[in-house]
Amino acid sequence: MGPLYGVTKAMGNNPDAAQQYLTPDGEMKNGKWVPGDQTNSRWQLLTEHKWDSEVGLDGVRAVDESRGLMRAAASSHRSSTDPEVAGAATWLTSRSMEYAVDNVETENYTDIMKENLSVLVANSRKEVASVANGGSPDGGNSTGLELSDGSNTLSSLIYRIIDNKNAATTIGTALAEETVNSSNPTDAKGLKDKYQFSASVYGYLDALGSERAAEIYGASKKTLG
Repeated sequence: MGPLYGVTKAMGNNPDAAQQYLTPDGEMKNGKWVPGDQTNSRWQLLTEHKWDSEVGLDGVRAVDESRGLMRAAASSHRSSTDPEVAGAATWLTSRSMEYAVDNVETENYTDIMKENLSVLVANSRKEVASVANGGSPDGGNSTGLELSDGSNTLSSLIYRIIDNKNAATTIGTALAEETVNSSNPTDAKGLKDKYQFSASVYGYLDALGSERAAEIYGASKKTLG
């Protein structure tokens, strides 16, 4: 499958190596991480590389799965206390989500791809909660996701992967943690706000899951399990 397959596969379980490979240079500007020339070239190589046609679709999928694993690993650095590291991971997560939605047909998503992409979503739980409550993927701050089509990109991605049980569990667990830790109410109003926040998040996820189930199984089955 070529040397890139081996490189991406090897770094799938090493977040530090994955991030260094995917975002070799860049800097913070006005609160946002901006990629350097090496990073842009590396991203172009990974997204536009022409794989050997003799490998076939299964081979191409295997390559996409290994690259997805590497991006998922790197996305874990979004929680870093180092602004440069976290910024680079956020930029990479944004670009990976856009690529998955804009360049991969839904029917070509494998279960492994869905599971890898669910890690990107889980590591963006704050942005998902923001969208679920009518906000934007950037969460109203400079450290949030920057997506070309805003909340549509994030919702489209979740919609495409939510039919995979492992992916749904990964996302659901992350959002449960986000809603539990969203606030620590000290009065009735605070408790009501937290309840409404949680209800919006679960309602959003349930709606996407129900619509996906209806597409796959028909309108008679509205849940995925």
